[in-house]
Amino acid sequence: MRYKITSLGQIFSSYVSVFILGSSYFGIVLALVTCLHPNIGISGILGLGITATLIILLKIPLHSPLARATMRNGMLAGLLIGDLFILTPSVMPFLALAVLFSLVITAALDSIFSHHKLPVISLPFCLCALIIFMIKYNLYNVAHFGNATINFSELTFVQYIPQQLLPLLRAISSILCIRDASIGLIILCIITIISPLTSLFVVAGFYIGTTAESFLHFVTSNPLLYSEGYNYSLIFTAIAGFLMVPSYVSILIACIAAVITSAVIVSFDYILHPFFLPILSLPFNFMFLTTLLSLRTLRPLWLSNSLWNTPEHTLENASLLWRRHRLGEVGVFLPTEGPWKIQQGFSGNITHRGFWKHALDFVAVDQNGQIFYNKGLELNDYISFGKPIFSPIEGHVVACLGSEPDNLIGQVTNSKNWGNYVIIKSYDGICITLAHFKQGSVLVKIGDKVLIGQKIGECGNSGYSQEPHLHLQVQLSPEIGATTIPFHLINYSVNQQIYFHQTPLVNEIVENLKLNNAVRKALDFKIGETMIFKCDGLKQETLTITHEMDIVSGRLFLTDGISRLYLAKVGAQFYFYGLEGKNWSPIWDLFCSAPKIPMTYGKELTYSDALPLRMTQWAASRFLSYIKLLFKLPVNKSRGKYTINEQGLEIKGTCYNPGRISNTIFNIDPALGIQDFSVGTNKYTRVAN
Repeated sequence: MRYKITSLGQIFSSYVSVFILGSSYFGIVLALVTCLHPNIGISGILGLGITATLIILLKIPLHSPLARATMRNGMLAGLLIGDLFILTPSVMPFLALAVLFSLVITAALDSIFSHHKLPVISLPFCLCALIIFMIKYNLYNVAHFGNATINFSELTFVQYIPQQLLPLLRAISSILCIRDASIGLIILCIITIISPLTSLFVVAGFYIGTTAESFLHFVTSNPLLYSEGYNYSLIFTAIAGFLMVPSYVSILIACIAAVITSAVIVSFDYILHPFFLPILSLPFNFMFLTTLLSLRTLRPLWLSNSLWNTPEHTLENASLLWRRHRLGEVGVFLPTEGPWKIQQGFSGNITHRGFWKHALDFVAVDQNGQIFYNKGLELNDYISFGKPIFSPIEGHVVACLGSEPDNLIGQVTNSKNWGNYVIIKSYDGICITLAHFKQGSVLVKIGDKVLIGQKIGECGNSGYSQEPHLHLQVQLSPEIGATTIPFHLINYSVNQQIYFHQTPLVNEIVENLKLNNAVRKALDFKIGETMIFKCDGLKQETLTITHEMDIVSGRLFLTDGISRLYLAKVGAQFYFYGLEGKNWSPIWDLFCSAPKIPMTYGKELTYSDALPLRMTQWAASRFLSYIKLLFKLPVNKSRGKYTINEQGLEIKGTCYNPGRISNTIFNIDPALGIQDFSVGTNKYTRVAN
């Protein structure tokens, strides 16, 4: 039953997807709203039903981009038929034909666009609609089909709406082929409930675009046929809140795009009006694809990966990914084992200056924090000298040198500052330089493939180095001495504190995490594996969680049938990310109890992790936080604090939920995997399948 309800929600989400939103159940509400104009509403639902039936018969997964695009365009085709014709038995074959044609166009465009990673949006509907209009104007017996009148047939309470808002509301309703300000008001209220930021963008886009149109004296030939104003709302919303991570930069670019759209609208109207054809959402599709391709070429890092959700989700997800994973910045593994001290950090006052300011210098220490024995006058007095150095990334060697002699203590070589070095290029084009190796210790040569953790040499004192140490930097080109870029270490510990995706500070003593293979294996879920938990403190008696893979993206996730919790491993770190679904889903407790799991052992360690705002703040304070994030203002960062025991099998912590602090427990069984977890009074205990 739950699967059927979820599938129904996925189908009706087509209604909100035209507003670039991703809410499933509000789509059903929006479908009912269109039925206030029964002929149009019923036709749209029929169009969506026929499309969904064809998708199921063709065995296209409902959650795939192709299925979503097909249902969205099929639904719009159905709404258009209901707007143009009165539904009669003779119209039904025409409706089915229009929907089928929409499906064919969507599939054809998707096969082309998918190669360039472009969405088809509503372009198939536009092409299908133009053909429908041409057929309609050439029908000899329109009365046989029941010709619907194209005008503003509005509900009675439109008289209570301020006149200044009528153009905006009519434009909003026109997206669903209904020119009714009262319907537009209802739709705007629904959008506000789903996403207040989207509502603001819709209103701002419309008035910026129409103001530019008036200022530039642009006039369309037939504004009554289909209000073109929704193109402004759509392009502004798409750019400001979805195509880019919402910020003042995305809003500025959206403003520019809305102004340009006014010229595009006039151009399309000039081309289509002589044939009595409406421009529909062609300007929006043109501007969206043009902007996407331009940003992908000029500023690819500005693009967001959260299309078809809400701006709030995109904004929070970007902030959370930075706080949890420093996404967008290079991460490398610690190239050492045992305790090493950060002798010089970023912008260090010795040599890490100018083009080479993003670098770390490491020196090995003993348990007392000493860097050498005796008086430190000989190379062998230094703990670093001869210590193994490991590859911090996977890739291939692009440059190396191992013949330079090691300096005496206190002396340097000015002619070859880097001494013996190894430069490794990762498969995504990033280069790592490790320098000052011991003479004759370099174990790799140019062209060799190296794995993470593979020994590549030993620490020495060659080049511009007064005492044995390791120099590490990240750069974009393979030349020795190239300009450095910021980076961080993926996971390491300082004393008894674990850090994930952080850059250590000067004088901190860092250690690599020992990989706990028992925990790693226990968390190695199999596709299709099902876990059943007995629930205490909840209304439901059991919780069933299944491990699945998204066939489109290839990402792995756990699901309870309501929400998805994506998971991944990197180094000695297992982590959950990308929560999708309902806030009340029990699987959210799984995230709260252990958002990250260090796959290590040896001593009791503590760590903290950033949690989503929608987990830790009430709606009002959360919206205020979204506004702050939008304009890069400081936000109260919600964090959970956790402690892992010496065996690495139990994690205890505290997380911050709205209005309370909850204690959490997460236990791992080496054979079963997840044994139990709890958040506050909600407890889940694994039972035999």
